[in-house]
Amino acid sequence: MASQGWENIPPHVLLSIFQYSSLNTVGVSAQVCHTWKDVTADKSLWRNLSLELDESKLAESARRAMVLTKKCAGTIRSLRVSCKGCSYNMRTTFSTLKDVMRIIWGAQLRVFELEWVYPDIPKTTAIKSFASFLKKFLKDQRSLEKFSFRHSNIEPKHVTTFLQVLAKSSGETIKYISLDHFFSDFDEYFSLGPTYEFNTALTKFTNLESLEIKYLCEELLQDLGRSLGTNFKHLSITIDQLEEDIPDTAWRLLTQFCPNLVVSLKLPSDTPSDTPYVILSPSLPLVGITARFNGQSKTGDQFSLANIAALYQQTLEDLHIGHFKEWQLTEDFLGQLESFQKLRTFSMSMTATTTQNIKFLKVFCEMLKRKNTLREVSLNFGDRRTIGPRVLKEIDNLKEDLKEFVDRGLVLNFNLPTADPLMMELNKRDTI
Repeated sequence: MASQGWENIPPHVLLSIFQYSSLNTVGVSAQVCHTWKDVTADKSLWRNLSLELDESKLAESARRAMVLTKKCAGTIRSLRVSCKGCSYNMRTTFSTLKDVMRIIWGAQLRVFELEWVYPDIPKTTAIKSFASFLKKFLKDQRSLEKFSFRHSNIEPKHVTTFLQVLAKSSGETIKYISLDHFFSDFDEYFSLGPTYEFNTALTKFTNLESLEIKYLCEELLQDLGRSLGTNFKHLSITIDQLEEDIPDTAWRLLTQFCPNLVVSLKLPSDTPSDTPYVILSPSLPLVGITARFNGQSKTGDQFSLANIAALYQQTLEDLHIGHFKEWQLTEDFLGQLESFQKLRTFSMSMTATTTQNIKFLKVFCEMLKRKNTLREVSLNFGDRRTIGPRVLKEIDNLKEDLKEFVDRGLVLNFNLPTADPLMMELNKRDTI
């Protein structure tokens, strides 16, 4: 009988396995034996390059980046780079990034993603030099389909320049743009831009399907509506600060020109609940929202669950709630939750007492019996003080109901604090 050891795995099976492995793993696997070396030489494995330049181990990660980039030079189609750390090694990081781009210069990428997170860095000549280099690199890209730039403290004028360059080189091919800034001073961000040039640059991507930004104004919506058509399908907005009302007419105009458009909103802090500016309106085609409801929220707030349910009960598909308080876990809340006719995913973090958690689980399971549109539910019991044997006992009592939900295809995630030993016990339950 033939041996069934790893050395006898057929090459086509090995290739399929390596397709799901990181390039680091593929590179190490090439040293196992001649067969594995031959399989890992397949060009299809070296098209997607993901690099992480971590300043805690910069020398090692820079060396690895060079090795992997040289292996991918002739076949690369996707480049993702993550740079994180402190400013004292910033020049070394920029130098490594430039070397990576020089090696693959001329390759026509489909995907380019750069994460550049350096908290509170000064605006030095090193940043300006790298921004100029990146502009030249993007100018040579004529087949990009996805551009993602997640950055901290880069002046908006540089981001606008990147968009202007891309609009000329890949304006007809780009389908997805994601711009995510982390400014320590929001007043500075809004005083410097985005500007008319920023808005105009975005409208030059004639086949744009998805846009993810942290900036919103009525003028931008009007420009997008007039320039983009039926191809524009998804707008994702993370709202850190609103500077003006977004009237219903702006959303109505946008959806007239872009009838297939849907919108997702993320409100990462408690601040938007108290903003005097209005963004929610009946013409906003909202399908997803992530919000933090705090103890100060009132029924009349535009970001309260009651208002969201009143406006979007027929369109909302994804709802994610953080830090819901004990007093808010009421029958009204469950009624509002049940009113969303197309809701598919729901997650919530709770800081309620053990008694409230048990009461909520019972009523929530009753609602799940009636709510068959849901496909995934995550409940995060974040405070260890709210978890005890009584909660686990209640989950046991609901075991049959939970099994029924799983059998019909519902994904259930009950997340307990990581350090809590009860989490291990809960994860053994075959119904979750």
